[in-house]
Amino acid sequence: MYRFDSAVRRGPLVVAAATGIAGIALIDHDRSGIFSTAALLLGFWVFHLHRRRGSLAVIAAGALASFLLLGWRHGERLAEIHAFPLARTLAEGNAVRIEGEGWIDDAIDRGARSLSTTMRLERIRIAGREIPCDHRVPVWVRKVPGPVDYGTPVRFSGRLLPLEGPSVPGGFDARAFYFRQSGSLGKLEIGEGDVFERLAGRRGSALVRHALQLRSSLEDALLLGVPREHEPYARLVAAMALGARENSPEELEEYFRISGTMHLFAVSGLNVAILAGMLTWVASFLGVPRSRAVPVIIPVVLFYAVLTGLSPSAVRAALMAAAFLAGYSLREKPRLLNSLGFAAILLLAWDPQPLFLPGFQLSFAVLVFIAILAPVLSERFARPFLVDPYVPQSLIRPARRFADRVAGWVAALFAVSLASWLGSLGLLAWHFQSVSPVGILANVFMVPVAGVVMGLAAASLVSFGLHLTWITFVTNRLNVLVSITMTALAQFFSGLPGATLHTGTDRPRAPLEDTLRLDLVGERGEGAALLRIPAGRSADPILWMIDSGGDRTYQGRVLPLMRSQGLNRIDALVLTHGDEGHLGAAAAAIHQFRPSLLLEPAVENRSPGHSAILGAAQRFGVESQAIDRGQRLTVGDGTTFTVLHPSSLRPGRLADDRCLVVKIEYAGRSLLLTSDSGFETERHLIDSGADLRADVWIRGQHGDSPSGLAAFVDAIAPLAVVSSHSEFPESERIPQTLRDHLSARGIALYDFETAGTVAVEISADRSLRILPFSGPESARDFPRPALP
Repeated sequence: MYRFDSAVRRGPLVVAAATGIAGIALIDHDRSGIFSTAALLLGFWVFHLHRRRGSLAVIAAGALASFLLLGWRHGERLAEIHAFPLARTLAEGNAVRIEGEGWIDDAIDRGARSLSTTMRLERIRIAGREIPCDHRVPVWVRKVPGPVDYGTPVRFSGRLLPLEGPSVPGGFDARAFYFRQSGSLGKLEIGEGDVFERLAGRRGSALVRHALQLRSSLEDALLLGVPREHEPYARLVAAMALGARENSPEELEEYFRISGTMHLFAVSGLNVAILAGMLTWVASFLGVPRSRAVPVIIPVVLFYAVLTGLSPSAVRAALMAAAFLAGYSLREKPRLLNSLGFAAILLLAWDPQPLFLPGFQLSFAVLVFIAILAPVLSERFARPFLVDPYVPQSLIRPARRFADRVAGWVAALFAVSLASWLGSLGLLAWHFQSVSPVGILANVFMVPVAGVVMGLAAASLVSFGLHLTWITFVTNRLNVLVSITMTALAQFFSGLPGATLHTGTDRPRAPLEDTLRLDLVGERGEGAALLRIPAGRSADPILWMIDSGGDRTYQGRVLPLMRSQGLNRIDALVLTHGDEGHLGAAAAAIHQFRPSLLLEPAVENRSPGHSAILGAAQRFGVESQAIDRGQRLTVGDGTTFTVLHPSSLRPGRLADDRCLVVKIEYAGRSLLLTSDSGFETERHLIDSGADLRADVWIRGQHGDSPSGLAAFVDAIAPLAVVSSHSEFPESERIPQTLRDHLSARGIALYDFETAGTVAVEISADRSLRILPFSGPESARDFPRPALP
């Protein structure tokens, strides 16, 4: 009991934060009865302790106040969100066409023909009726408007749609994320024919607007003097120093993601700690006492959070640092746990919703583990390498004292890395079904390098502000070299076996030892598939990846699917054709999963990324094999692959005319994969007399010619069709003539936009199942056909 009382007295704000979090959780789950009972119990505790007039009574009163305040605040926030006039319409899953006015409430993410951002709606008009509101929504503008940025007021028209849940198992849940992040209940889509006009004036915070403009200028400053071929590495520096990740190269970031060091690119606790540490060192070097330096350091740290665009991770880190440093200005030794409790109360009093986001949970969990475990671990790691503490200092040589200091630094790095990994382990496995054991070691080496990057970036920006351009040039080039070194370390650690482990347990229900399963994913013309091939009752299934998709599909759909099912390997990678939307992430897949075999058509692949794929295959010892028309492969327990197209003697003109067309047969059932084949391939297959009959036809959209000929469909005679589809761009839509033909024949059609992931299962008893992830009620079971 004494230990409990002592712990409570040392961390009163931790107790207050914990009870406040409990209050928020109860209100969020609509447990008002339990909330009231808990409040009464806390009240009785306060009354009981008050009679003793001890410090515990004050702590208990603070806990009760936090419980009531944060619980009430969360209830008010939820009521505010659901007061949006169209809340019920969106909750029922209905889209509504609206007009209105609002302003841009976030930084702009620009694409080639579109932009995305967040808009704050001020008034909307439906059927001529104007309704005032105050609601933030993510917006996607499918046109190229005039210059707009944060704070720009706009008049618009478009469709307000409900936010979607995850499209694949383990995928990004837009509905939950935007509801928690910005209180959004829907998303706004503005098409090419809709209105999107800039209005006069400005909205929002002038401080944020100027900070974002300054960030853009500083990002340009970090590129000064950098050769064009090294610009991607300078963009990594800008992402680390300023949070400008929208321009950093995805292919380089992937190495950091796999190696468990992706946190280096989110302006968070590490970056803010490095900045605060540098400022504290400068003050110490100038002889300024820490208590006097802190009132200057805290505003700089807070402005740094504004400079990053007020990203949630930066705001959290800046408030934590400010709360911790404030102790020095009061001439008290700060307690990290207490500072964390104070920062949590402030953040949750402002908006309790982020409590349910992984970023918030990870930020506090990691720092709590560092505060509790790092000192103990550091002492234990360093003890074997240090001189006996009872040896007089006068007898220890300077070289030995320096060695002890280095041992202490290294031990502290290992301790912090291990403590932060343990703090994030459970949350990463729960939220992302993935953990990176190699991150424990990688962070020990890469965090000091990140400190050098931050220091050189600061020197570059200061010299730029003082118009010492030549110093900016020199420091930028030095920083590029350091960034290249850091990327090489990330690539090395990410390439180690078992660098990342997928921990999901959402595995298929069918027995895998005698069931062939094909999981199909895709979006906006990109596509990929995972094929599990039964290898017999005593062996694990063989796993093939058919196309990787582009970077968007690979990161957003393929990897979440693999994480959710706990898949950590692929045995073969099959490339269907040279479309970046199908093989753009193939090099990354080879780097991460090391397949033993790479299969592709025996025709020239003119994709710009093909050489990188072959280079990755050669680097990791992956056998490359070309397959040609007429080849028949037998894999596992009786699964056969028959190549119907293309022929090396008759290569097509375009990449989509060179698509691999393959027929997969197992247990008397068959699947026909035609990828993005079009009119020319379909006509050639019909004329060649190939046996096209299949139970399921899996198809994509040709980029330049019609596909889905009626004669081709009749030659296949499928029970069901799984197709890529996207309303934008128009070339990726399923032709209406094909829809009509399938409907007239009674053939089931599944598209990725509606169904998300589509799984096709063939059991050894010849039964066939089609399982869409979204809309599981449309799943179909096809009983085994009668034997002839």
